Amino acid sequence: MPVVKSLTPVGVDFFCLFGDMKPARQVITTSPHRSVGAVHASWFQSDPIHHESFLEKSCIEILLLMPMAEQIRHQPMTLTYMVDDTERRHIPDFQVRLRDGTHIVVEVKPEALLDEHRRKFDCCSAQLTNAGIEYYVCTDAWLTDERVGRAECLRDQARRSAPADELAGLLNLVRSRQDLLIADALAQGFSHHVIGHAVGRRLLTAGPQLDISPSNRLTSMEHEDEHVRCSDWLGSPPWGQNVAI
Repeated sequence: MPVVKSLTPVGVDFFCLFGDMKPARQVITTSPHRSVGAVHASWFQSDPIHHESFLEKSCIEILLLMPMAEQIRHQPMTLTYMVDDTERRHIPDFQVRLRDGTHIVVEVKPEALLDEHRRKFDCCSAQLTNAGIEYYVCTDAWLTDERVGRAECLRDQARRSAPADELAGLLNLVRSRQDLLIADALAQGFSHHVIGHAVGRRLLTAGPQLDISPSNRLTSMEHEDEHVRCSDWLGSPPWGQNVAI
């Protein structure tokens, strides 16, 4: 049976993470079989967010649009645990600081490999749960090409400037109503780019499906209450609540 070791060294590292502590691994090695790089979103945080696979990059695209996310760090810590009297080490993919000051840890893995890594996830989840930290495993079942493609388009629109007066008018209208049908926004003269820019920069949200088609609604971040759970955005409950994903 897996045995979780003491949280002492990991707990200290975890809560110091967004201070001066450096990530667990700073050098990212290249591989012809993986996408190695960084995602830049200066409106979200000044530091780039590194990734070592296409799936990790896809997860970053979604995390950037998650309303409760405030800061993202790649490979934030080393977790140490015991399996069959052997010490094992694991570096999770991402840590996210949320707006309420809490943190979550997000693992990214193809769904086909979940069973292979289940014991490791069980140990990591137990260790972090004991420290009051939710541990999520996000798979390609939720990181679909369509959804990730929408996120990439929104980040592209966020990078491009938008007319300040039109953007302010859209924000004021949505805030005054709390939400607004995108078809109504278009009918009132707001361009599709300004709508995408506002969602991409997290000034408004269109929900976890990231759909800015006319039939969907825009919601003010101040009034967002329908999709406030990380599980809505990551596709599953915390690992400890659903170990049979």
